[in-house]
Parts: sequence; C-alpha cells; structure tokens
Amino acid sequence: KEAQLSKDTVEVEENTEALTDEDMTISDVNLKSTKNYIYAMWTQTETKVKEGIDETSEEAQEAKNRLVESQIYVMRFDNSTGTMTQPVQVTNGAGCNYSNLDYIVEDGEAGAIKVLGLRAGTTVGETEDASGEAIKYPTIDYDNQTLLELSFTPSSTLTVQDVKVDELTAGTDSPVSITLYNDGLETLTDLTFTATDKDG
Repeated sequence: KEAQLSKDTVEVEENTEALTDEDMTISDVNLKSTKNYIYAMWTQTETKVKEGIDETSEEAQEAKNRLVESQIYVMRFDNSTGTMTQPVQVTNGAGCNYSNLDYIVEDGEAGAIKVLGLRAGTTVGETEDASGEAIKYPTIDYDNQTLLELSFTPSSTLTVQDVKVDELTAGTDSPVSITLYNDGLETLTDLTFTATDKDG
C-alpha cells in the first residue's frame, strides 16, 4: 500500500506533569546529541475515553468510545549547565499514534528539530474469549498509516506560579519569594524581576 505524506509544524510549549503513570507505556526511545545538548525523543501510549464521554459511564467501556494514543515526547539535557528539562509533549492529536521516529537537530542557535515517522489513527479490533463470544477493543489502525514530517523549534513560556511579598515599606528591604515555571525545552537564564505599585 502506497504511503501518503503529511506535514505538521508545532510549537513546543506544552507541559506534562509526569514522565509516565501506570496507564502509559514508553516506546521508540531515540537519543541525539549536538555540541551543547542531548535530546531524547519517544512515544507514550495510553488508552483514553473520547472527548464528551463520561469516564464513569457504561458507554465509556465500549470500544467505539475509546481511543489509543501514542504521543511524541521530548526531553533535553544541557551540557553547559548540567540541567535536564521535564518531559515535553510535542503532539496531542486525538486518537493519533506515532511510531518509527527518526529526527535530526539542525545546526544553529535555534536548534530546529525535524522528525520523520509514521502516524496511524485508532480503530476497533475484534477477538473472541474462551467461550467464543466476540470481544471488541480499541487498537491502532496499522492498515491506514501515513508518513509524517514534523518540525518544531525548542522554546519556552515562563509563567509565575506563586508570589509571596512581605509588606513593602519605602526605604527598606523586604523579602520576596517567587516561584516560576519554565514551560518548554529552552533554558532561561539572567532573568530580571521588576516590581511596580498599583499606580504603575
């Protein structure tokens, strides 16, 4: 069967709170290194309920209402600072399954990443139990895979998670505690904090 070619371009600014949990499995781990960084790319597979279906309902157990997803994740180790990012989810297409990934990191300050691989959707498979009764289940649609070209550039979005400021009195030092979250792959340094009063 002739493969079809599709192309995606994404911004890598998504966050995932944990590398895996008991409902996910990791596969297709692929490492690449550049002068300053080591990249790890892999897929994580999970089965989830389709959007709009109550997870606690009976219909959520029906194969037609469930999706298998194998999404792409990336981590980056910074050789110069010795720091590693948290896993960043690159793709989030409903029912999409990515596999056979290979990628390059382009030279240059931006370090754009080009990925080739396969993408498949979700379908309903059928088997039989010991008594011969048919059992339906969600599975990857390997019969309808497409060739994927994906490109993205590591970036970050800085968000303030928490700020604690004691009373600010003119002419005195006051302790300030700020918790920042760097959402993405890019390492941020030399940050400047500016405080303004209610009048700006």
